[in-house]
Amino acid sequence: MEAMNMAESVDGLKTVAQLIAEKIEEGILNGNFPLGMRLVQTQLSEMFGVSRLPVRDALHILEQKGLVVQIPRKGVVIRPVNLKEIENLFELREVIESHAASVSIPHLTPGDIQELEMLINQQATCQDQVLHTIDIDEQFHDKLLCHCENEDLTEILHSIWRRIRVYRAYVHKVERWNDESILSHKNILQAIQNGDSNGAVQYFKASVEQTKNRFVELISALKP
Repeated sequence: MEAMNMAESVDGLKTVAQLIAEKIEEGILNGNFPLGMRLVQTQLSEMFGVSRLPVRDALHILEQKGLVVQIPRKGVVIRPVNLKEIENLFELREVIESHAASVSIPHLTPGDIQELEMLINQQATCQDQVLHTIDIDEQFHDKLLCHCENEDLTEILHSIWRRIRVYRAYVHKVERWNDESILSHKNILQAIQNGDSNGAVQYFKASVEQTKNRFVELISALKP
C-alpha cells in the first residue's frame, strides 16, 4: 500500500495519532483488517508515512475504544471474536439500556422526536458506509436516552457500545443488519409518536434481544 502522508492531512483540529486511529478504525469496521489481526507499529508507520510515536498513540486510542487489545507475547491485536463476550455485552446492554430508555422516553420533547426521525432518514441513505451507519445508529440511541440524567450509566453504556462496534462490522460483511436496525428504530419512533412509552421500551428490548441472537448466529457461522 502506498504511504499515506498523514502529517500533511492534519487540519489543526486533530492530531496525527487521532487521524491514524480513525483510519485504522475505519479499516476494522469495513472488514479490511480482520478480527484477531496483529497490528505491528513498524508496518503501520510505513503504511501511514509517519514515525512510530503517533502510531503508538493511535493504538492507545483504539485500545481505549475497545477495538484492540494487548495480548502477552503477541502485542496489540484487533479484538478477537468471542461469542461469550458478545452474549455478556448484550445482556448488560439489555438491562442497563432498557432501564435508561424507560426513564428517558416519557420526557422526549417534540424536538427530540423530530431529531430521531431525521436520524432514521439519514441511516437509510448510507447503507454502504459502515462507519457512518454505526455512528448514526449510536446517535439514535443516545437521543433516546438523552433525558436519563445519569452520567455514570450513560458512560457504562458507551463503553459497551464501543466494545460491540467491532462485532457489528464483522456481521455487516455477510448481512445488511442496517435494514433490521432501521425497521426497529421506526417501530420505536412510531410508539413514541403514539404516546406509548411502554410500547416503545418493549420494542427497544425486543430489538436488543434480536440483535444479540443475530450476532451470535452469524458470527458462529463465520468463525472457523
